[in-house]
Amino acid sequence: MSWMTSDIALRVRSVARALGLTSLVMSGLRRLGYEVVLRGVVRRVIRPGDCVWDVGANRGLYTRMFGEKVGPDGTVVAFEPVPHTAERLRAAVADLPRVRTLPLALSDSSGDLAADLGDHPDAETARIFSAHAGEGDVMFRAERGDDLVREGIVPRPQIVKIDVEGHELEVLQGMEEVLSNPSLRHLFIEVHFAILGMTDRQDVPTTIVRLLEAKGYRLRWVDQSHVWAARA
Repeated sequence: MSWMTSDIALRVRSVARALGLTSLVMSGLRRLGYEVVLRGVVRRVIRPGDCVWDVGANRGLYTRMFGEKVGPDGTVVAFEPVPHTAERLRAAVADLPRVRTLPLALSDSSGDLAADLGDHPDAETARIFSAHAGEGDVMFRAERGDDLVREGIVPRPQIVKIDVEGHELEVLQGMEEVLSNPSLRHLFIEVHFAILGMTDRQDVPTTIVRLLEAKGYRLRWVDQSHVWAARA
């Protein structure tokens, strides 16, 4: 399988967005089963004994796979801040003793954040946007990944998967020490171009790419939204 380089992928997305084709492109990718492709890539790089962070675990589709792949000596830490979704996550992985679920978001600072849960019943489109809740918003706790590792709350990861509906840069900025540690081999990040565009943050994807490249990762795009960062 061939992969797109970071610059080419970002240019493709920019052109598609300018032409109003982003939603069409993404719907086509979903029909082709890009999540299946992504899962296959992630499965190949996980080793028995690894620690995997699932940031934005939702109901635990990936969390279960991670828990089965790391084996009895590995650990999975699943972060899911939305209360009712976190309950479903805990139930979904209750039979996997190596999986820990934390009702937290990861961000660039510690504190309370508000989210708009959107219309999806499982909060799959929940968006973190401020420290002040409006009508219908949900408040939850956010922590920096670096702080959780430094305080011994979670182990340092070898694999990180991030799916946080437009909050991906803040997650990365809160774990720069983790990113710099050579024990972290791979990151898989869904970059939510549409949300970032709607919130006038079109520069965020390029910032993410530059941040990861500066930390020594080689980037490839599994598809039009998922970037794979591997230790060079």
